[in-house]
Amino acid sequence: MSQEDFENLPTSHVRFVVFFISKEGVRVLLIRRKFPPFDSKLALPGGFVKTGQDPLERALNKVKKETGIDLCNQIMTSLSRRHKFSRDPREEVVSENFVSFIMGDEPEDFHSFEANENYEWYYLDEIEELAFDHGAVLCEALSYFFNWMPVPFFRDKKILDKVEYYMTVQGASLDTFGVKQLDLSKSVVFFGGSFNPWHKGHGACLDLCPNKNVVVIADSNPWKSDQLHGCYWREFREIALKFSNSPYVFYSGFYGMIEGNPTVNWLPKVKCMEKELLVGEDTFFKLHRWKDISTLTKKLKTIYVTPRATGSLGERSIESTSDELKKINPDLVIKFLSDHEYKHLSSSQIRGDR
Repeated sequence: MSQEDFENLPTSHVRFVVFFISKEGVRVLLIRRKFPPFDSKLALPGGFVKTGQDPLERALNKVKKETGIDLCNQIMTSLSRRHKFSRDPREEVVSENFVSFIMGDEPEDFHSFEANENYEWYYLDEIEELAFDHGAVLCEALSYFFNWMPVPFFRDKKILDKVEYYMTVQGASLDTFGVKQLDLSKSVVFFGGSFNPWHKGHGACLDLCPNKNVVVIADSNPWKSDQLHGCYWREFREIALKFSNSPYVFYSGFYGMIEGNPTVNWLPKVKCMEKELLVGEDTFFKLHRWKDISTLTKKLKTIYVTPRATGSLGERSIESTSDELKKINPDLVIKFLSDHEYKHLSSSQIRGDR
């Protein structure tokens, strides 16, 4: 399906991510589903759209009906439109997704209407799993707490500033989920991967990296046959909680994206002083195949390479790959890190893929 065909598909479903920001932290408004599929599972408020209905108006009405909260006077905006990974077993759906931000003392102060669903506000670490693809939608919505990271959909700067203001005024923190103080005036290391699952080899890469000013980019690759089909939030939550006491920042905004997300599309736009990459040796040998590697290489200060048991790829060697990158950017520094005992581990092998 072409992008034009996708854009012309009628919206059949809507969902709303509602964040409440208070001095206690950040909470998310969820309902407990009553009926199959995913009965008894947590989900975002929303529902099907009838022919001729405005998606945003329908979404606002569903939130009001299901939870008793009127979002009309609150900050709200659109997230990306989804189709490919909707995972709705009832029928094929095209969903429009929205996010809203509320600041206050207690979320119940904003429930002024009788609700017909079993709703509740949950802190992020309390949310273990969400129904359908709602986990991916929540991962994307969290990008609004990272105003220095670019996203592939329109994000209103006024709303980004307002969210930052809410967090500052309330003294709210999302440290547990990687929204930590990152020094953007120094070199930032980007460590990306699907991490499906996260294993000790990934942790060893972080341990070996001499620059601890690291952003872990949980990313999905729709072109891989082993694409994660479960709850993206569940997978991201597990990784983030595992490193809650670490200095690393964990970014979820790309996790569960419905289209490909080449590094060159976003890394040059990150608002930081200097950019570095942390990759495994197997990935290093494949860098020449990355989209627009010339543009990306020119934007990098350093590439840190960790050992992998897979060795080189074909006729390529460390020297030839390094020379090729150095021709593009003579100032590029390539650092090969020390050996580690988990270099044989592979996510695909752990999953049992062939």
